[in-house]
Amino acid sequence: MSSTNKTPNLGLSQWVLSDPFNMADFNEDNAKIDAAVSAAPLVKLIDVTLAAAAATVELNLSGIDIAAYASLRVYHRSGPGDSMNIRLNKVSDGYMYLYGGNWQSPSSYCYGGDIGYIDIELAPVNIYIHNPYRLTKPSPVIQVSALRTIDMIRDPNNESNVYPAGTRFILLGVRK
Repeated sequence: MSSTNKTPNLGLSQWVLSDPFNMADFNEDNAKIDAAVSAAPLVKLIDVTLAAAAATVELNLSGIDIAAYASLRVYHRSGPGDSMNIRLNKVSDGYMYLYGGNWQSPSSYCYGGDIGYIDIELAPVNIYIHNPYRLTKPSPVIQVSALRTIDMIRDPNNESNVYPAGTRFILLGVRK
């Protein structure tokens, strides 16, 4: 006999005191949980909390199969008003803004603002970086297959302006 009740979403066993326990029920529940986790679109790839203040934080993507993801999202948690600038593969120049429907003057780094996250779209070949304020892209384009590092720079114009100890960076991947 199985459990009297089941959870509404995954149908996991919910026993009452008079229900006998059965190892098959536990195994079936674990298989359902495992299937649900593997089907989730978001996967945490990197989670780093700074032990000491730093002006630049590198997320090394070696060991991650970038081709398995449609996009990446970098979150950072520090203090209110903290900005985040980003560069890919240590390339600091040649980023463009999309403004008014047109790509505008080059700047150094992609500005992520103080919104706490940046989306990196891994198009079939090219990489595009999004935030709620504007869309940017590297130029020359860094190809998805060549992406190796993502660096967050607190303030590219002021190296003494650092992320404080305790700042957390989380890289999530959105499965294809």
